[in-house]
Amino acid sequence: MGFEEDLENRVWADQSADGEADEVLEEDYEAYEEDAPEEDIPEDVQKAANKAVQTLSALKLALKNSRSSDKPKKRRRRRKANPFFVLFVIILILIGMFLILNSDIFAIRNIEVEGNHYYTPAQIIDMSGIESGKNLFFELKPRAARNNLLKTPYIKSVKIERIPTGTVKITVEERLEYAAIAGAEGQFWVIDRDGMVLRIAEEAPEVTIMEGIDLGESEEGKAIKVKQTYLFTETLRLLAATENMDLYFKRVYFSAAVVRAYLGDQYYCEGAPENIFKSLPAIKELAEQHYAQNIDKGVIKVGTNGYLSFNPKID
Repeated sequence: MGFEEDLENRVWADQSADGEADEVLEEDYEAYEEDAPEEDIPEDVQKAANKAVQTLSALKLALKNSRSSDKPKKRRRRRKANPFFVLFVIILILIGMFLILNSDIFAIRNIEVEGNHYYTPAQIIDMSGIESGKNLFFELKPRAARNNLLKTPYIKSVKIERIPTGTVKITVEERLEYAAIAGAEGQFWVIDRDGMVLRIAEEAPEVTIMEGIDLGESEEGKAIKVKQTYLFTETLRLLAATENMDLYFKRVYFSAAVVRAYLGDQYYCEGAPENIFKSLPAIKELAEQHYAQNIDKGVIKVGTNGYLSFNPKID
């Protein structure tokens, strides 16, 4: 039996010994190396010895890996949480949160108002029903406050925000007064650009006054009802177009098929609303020329295809 085979047999025989096999093999090899004559080592024996060393290294590594893999792993037993204890902790947390949120830390100390033009901040706050000193989370009712404000025709939209520092922010979008329709009894029905009735005034507001319109049954907070629907709708479109042109009609008088749009007390243009709408740039240019010449009386007749004619005499 050669040295290599003897090494392999002894390694497998001694695997059961904990950590001793590799030491025995090393000692045997060293003894064999010392006893062997230094001068006359055949070449085939030298190769066998080298191969045995390599085999020894491989066997040592395999033996080490097998021992490490055979060690049983310790498993930690997870202790199950007591469900009653967990429930108790949750209840304590909820009670704590309730007490904190219901404390004076979250009392309403400041109310901010943004987006208002017609109403003052104090009026907006009063109409909302929000009061200082109330709790920010348990006593503030944003939906109720929003509905209170939306009852007012001037309020188009409302946004209410809680700020944890004790502040309530009310942001409103108001409907703006756009025109007023003169009623038969001397009243003025103030409307926004969509034709919504904002209020009924006893005195003429500082907006374009519409005269000669037959009113139907109308009320605040609802769309105005008129009989000349087409002329009325086209006139609203005409007024909207003048906003970006530095052109302002003081009043508009409705007749059967045409309107008179007054730029001054005795200076106006006359024609169908759609024709006036299409000729606005030319009307503005002509009016500026007349203003430079101190002409403040007359009528600009507006026809189709941009036709304009001026008459210094008015009816």
